[in-house]
Amino acid sequence: MYDSSVPAHNAVLKKSPPVITIKFLEGIYFKDVHLMSTEPEKKEWPLDWKKTEKDVFNVRLRVPKALPPGRYEIQWWADVRQHYHPDGGVIVFTIAP
Repeated sequence: MYDSSVPAHNAVLKKSPPVITIKFLEGIYFKDVHLMSTEPEKKEWPLDWKKTEKDVFNVRLRVPKALPPGRYEIQWWADVRQHYHPDGGVIVFTIAP
């Protein structure tokens, strides 16, 4: 159900994004998300987002703390209620030094 994101998968950014958005082809029940750095160290970073019981087409994740240069993964999980199956994915991006 993933359509696109900002930052895009494998994007290289000059600075930390203040907001991350994920768009879906159909409305989904967005269950959980984590922002992890993988290089230079593995660490979870805080995200600010509002979970809803309704199906959504777009998810907006605020990054409350500027991220330092490194490699990051947005790991997300959802349920596609129309098809009765789970969905999820990983969006990788890098912040250049």
